[in-house]
Amino acid sequence: MSGNIERKPWEAFRDSGLLWWVNRSLHLFGMCIVLEEEEDGTVTDAYPARTSWRGFSGPDEADGFLKVTGYLAQAGGVLLGEVSSPLGLADALDGIPMRVECIECGTMVDPPEDDSDPICSECQEESDAEEK
Repeated sequence: MSGNIERKPWEAFRDSGLLWWVNRSLHLFGMCIVLEEEEDGTVTDAYPARTSWRGFSGPDEADGFLKVTGYLAQAGGVLLGEVSSPLGLADALDGIPMRVECIECGTMVDPPEDDSDPICSECQEESDAEEK
């Protein structure tokens, strides 16, 4: 495994609420990740599967959000450090131009180099013409 990947047991993935979160998204496509478990909760197999389920019950949703929020509270500092580190997201995005919305029409434009509001060339031309 790469130095950037740390293998985790399925039990930790399940217990953190992340399995619920992933399955919540996969349900949209009629898919899920299934964990087969022993009575003590030990995972014996894991596989993708087709499902007719779409979403979870209210109590399961509440439990899932509670678990994922707890995971984020516990791991948030580490996650933030990873994306802020020289090998994290900041470097990965270096050189990729960030785009912002024009304040007039919502078109995506390069951010201004000063503190002015972002505006596309078409809206700027209209604004300049109105000032004359």
